[in-house]
Amino acid sequence: MYCGRSSRPDSIGGSCTIRDIEIENHNYRVVIDCGPEVRNEFEDTLQPVTPDFSFIEEDGKKVDAVVLTHAHTDHVGAVAMLARRKLLAEDAKIFASPQTSAFLPYVLEDGLKHAPEYTAFDIAGILNRRQVIEKPGEVEILPDLKMFVFQNGHGLPGSFGLVLDDGLFTGDFCFQDMPTTKGLQLPSVAKWPSKYLPRRIDGSDCTYTGKAATTFESEVNRMYDAVDRVMQNDGTVIFAAFASGRTQNLAMLLTERFGVPVYIDGLGRTFYRICQEQRWNDNDAMLPKLGGKRGIKIVSDKTRDDLIQSSEPKIVITTGGMGSFGPILSYMDRYLPDRKSAVFFSSWLAPGTNGEKLLRLALKHQEGFSFSLKERNGSESVQVRAAIDRFSMSGHGGQDDSIKFFGDIMALRGGVRFDSIACAHGTHEGKREALDLFTPLAHQIFVVEQGTRIVFNC
Repeated sequence: MYCGRSSRPDSIGGSCTIRDIEIENHNYRVVIDCGPEVRNEFEDTLQPVTPDFSFIEEDGKKVDAVVLTHAHTDHVGAVAMLARRKLLAEDAKIFASPQTSAFLPYVLEDGLKHAPEYTAFDIAGILNRRQVIEKPGEVEILPDLKMFVFQNGHGLPGSFGLVLDDGLFTGDFCFQDMPTTKGLQLPSVAKWPSKYLPRRIDGSDCTYTGKAATTFESEVNRMYDAVDRVMQNDGTVIFAAFASGRTQNLAMLLTERFGVPVYIDGLGRTFYRICQEQRWNDNDAMLPKLGGKRGIKIVSDKTRDDLIQSSEPKIVITTGGMGSFGPILSYMDRYLPDRKSAVFFSSWLAPGTNGEKLLRLALKHQEGFSFSLKERNGSESVQVRAAIDRFSMSGHGGQDDSIKFFGDIMALRGGVRFDSIACAHGTHEGKREALDLFTPLAHQIFVVEQGTRIVFNC
């Protein structure tokens, strides 16, 4: 049962899947990820579109276990709603990697701040159930029920995919190595146990259609050139970035390349420290120590104003990634009018957010323009003279990468096609394209939407 909601065709939607599994003398219910939809329209009173739990509420069977594949909001941000609605069995555990488990309270508390659909008591009810998956491999989540988890890249330490009851959930994956963690290894290279070669693809990553238009390396080089132009003018570069994954990768790339201080502000500083303390496997990098003359520095809430007013050339990486809330607003107030400086974005930008509108207007107006920051800080319009750009360093593979991944599994299974493939976690266009591309690989292809139910004959 796929219950992640998507309010419109061009929305990726939240990731949330319910699996009912009959095994031995057990009838288990397992939830894979539990995230709200990230809206395509920014609203002053942001309300998440939480998963549709009516299926659980109607039949009354509680959830026996929850598995969270990584720490991004669209995969974990609604898990407290399971506690809120009393949908968890008394002894149900929340399984996650060390990094995801450690960052979960911050993601949920941030959600409580922006869209309070649950309470601090609900968060506590989830955190008390956390069960850390110590390392990739075989994990018993319930009596007689095991899953196989594998590191899947995504530019995010602790991110994984899994095989459960003959079905593969890819999670958000990519083959690209990044500073903080290596990309997915093909099963033939990683030597997956034969008993965990899946018969079905129960959850795929259809975030992007086709093949990526640009490579990670080309975007990094374009970013280096843009930052270098600002540094030559003794300016300041402000990067808006998501807290987990993107912030840490940017910090490591920029510190190595440029001889100016690199600062981290917002929730990204918390996840940086978590990644320093927690390493899931050898694919996760040892993050550099903080501080030092040319090292990565942390901005506190108390030192932020002093840093903003300082005239030193510097690079600041901060949340929120779409430019519409968080510390980024204070930096944009100061640096958008500065011709020597730049405000750069590194993530997907939802229509209507500050980031999306700034980028669109910057392409239209080469000589500057007036802009009113859309948020709750009551700021006046500013005259935008700083450079504005976005660099796509995504942790998602394209459909060609999915075909490569699935084809490798098929080869290990002697060329046997999959029983079925579920095209999930993407826009309507992305999932329809995946249907056509995946058809040669399976006997049945499903385009899953909210409420899609599939019965497997095992």
